[in-house]
Amino acid sequence: MSEIDPEVAERLKRHARSVVVSPDLPERIVRQARARRRRRRAALAGGPAALVVALAIAAAVIVPGGSRTIPTTATAGPAVHGAASARAPGATGAAATGQALLAPTGVGPARFGEATNRAIAQLEGILGRHQTARPRPENSCDVTSNLDWPGFTAFFEHGRFVGYSATRPSLTTAKGLHSDDTVATAKAIYGNAFRLSMAQGGSYRVALSSGDLTGYVHGGTATTIPPTAKVDGIFAGATGCPGISP
Repeated sequence: MSEIDPEVAERLKRHARSVVVSPDLPERIVRQARARRRRRRAALAGGPAALVVALAIAAAVIVPGGSRTIPTTATAGPAVHGAASARAPGATGAAATGQALLAPTGVGPARFGEATNRAIAQLEGILGRHQTARPRPENSCDVTSNLDWPGFTAFFEHGRFVGYSATRPSLTTAKGLHSDDTVATAKAIYGNAFRLSMAQGGSYRVALSSGDLTGYVHGGTATTIPPTAKVDGIFAGATGCPGISP
């Protein structure tokens, strides 16, 4: 049997001693007060299960002229478990559970146009600590720097978040498309909005009302892209010169 947290036990003892019974009260109220006091004392010797029951019962303070019930709230101690969850480095927050993140306008709360430092902080809350110490300079058309996470790169232009490329399979669009899904799956999700091209050796574009998602496909030939070919990355915003982007 697990021991009761000493601090919680001491608090219950003090509260049990705080019950005051006035001699001029009706015998029924006196009996009720004593019964409640016995239950609290029993909880101290009954282990965690009894303690939980005792904490759920309102403690009574009996005063001359009547009675008043005051709810007793205890701070969770070692006997209460499961409130916190461990997260592995590099796979934190929504990214660890595959929550919808990737959009034509940004990633989760990090929206295109935000200042670099603010966007990086928001991305770290989703993706974990970035791999590179700071944004690296890049001179690629509308991109002036980039920052890498495992399976993810953020692009910046003159101090603003402007685009991303995501190959981490746990990251998903609002409708559930992941990098490494098949072309057949992508078509089933987006219908006619999902369009294939032989450009760049095989690529795709999803035309949405809020903007485009793009990326490559692999598993095709020089002339055809079969349904079994796979989505290779999900990109949005500015990701570099046309020869680099899909």
